[in-house]
Amino acid sequence: GFQLMGARFDKESSGMYIIYRRFVEALKALSPLKESYEKLMTPEHRKAIEPFIDENCCFIVDLAE
Repeated sequence: GFQLMGARFDKESSGMYIIYRRFVEALKALSPLKESYEKLMTPEHRKAIEPFIDENCCFIVDLAE
């Protein structure tokens, strides 16, 4: 669905506005990548990576390995 989000920045945090704006722009650029990923991902691929994904859909990486 369609979701909206708002943020307000005061003068002291105006530098954060630039960072936030660039983050939002980057999210727009990721949309085509997500669509390609969904097309390429097969049930076999999902099963193979399942042990490395937590309940929040974040990849778990152990750098000690």
